[in-house]
Amino acid sequence: MAETIKGLNIKLGLDTSDLDQKLKDINGELKEEQKDLKAINNSLKFDSTNLEKWKEKQDKLNSILENTKKRLEVQNARLEEAKKALQVGAISQEQFNQVKRSVE
Repeated sequence: MAETIKGLNIKLGLDTSDLDQKLKDINGELKEEQKDLKAINNSLKFDSTNLEKWKEKQDKLNSILENTKKRLEVQNARLEEAKKALQVGAISQEQFNQVKRSVE
């Protein structure tokens, strides 16, 4: 949306590129951790009495939980930015709904 008022050109927009990059990085980390967890689970199938593997699995699950919390925080920040942009008219209701669906 661009508007000219008395010689000033004001452009309002929703720039979430930094939030999108953070979300992309977190998703990449989660994928890697899921692969590691799958490998740990496979090794536990063959030796379920290995306490070190159980500890490693617990640590990996805690790490996944922390990254999931980060992902939720980034998505909520993205949604809040979209709400603010909708209020000032920088984005349309359709664009806001699209962001909302992607967060959900």
